[in-house]
Amino acid sequence: MTGFASTVTKGLKTSAGPHGDGRFETVGDLIRHIFAAEKRNIDRLSDRALTDPASIPNDNIEALFKFSQQSRKDLKEFVTSRPSQTTGEGESHHPWSADSIFAIGTIRFSSVGTSDTCR
Repeated sequence: MTGFASTVTKGLKTSAGPHGDGRFETVGDLIRHIFAAEKRNIDRLSDRALTDPASIPNDNIEALFKFSQQSRKDLKEFVTSRPSQTTGEGESHHPWSADSIFAIGTIRFSSVGTSDTCR
């Protein structure tokens, strides 16, 4: 393992701190949760079964980012597979833009630690 990879792995294993609600023990747990939330959002929009992130190791940066890349790929496929709609001005647009999906995720993620809606 290179020095950089070793440092990243140590960072992922760093405690998330004493003031949480117990869901995230390490930085790796928190990163996995963020990427899993993105993935579950696109799973819901695509009417697929929700992805279980438990199989993604929280101490392996390559596995975490591969998981994230798959989520982003799924999002892009979802957005581009939606039929375009024509506005009153004759412009064509997708009803689900990446921005609107990002906003959904941001709204959901903003409630982490403040409610049970994201559990």
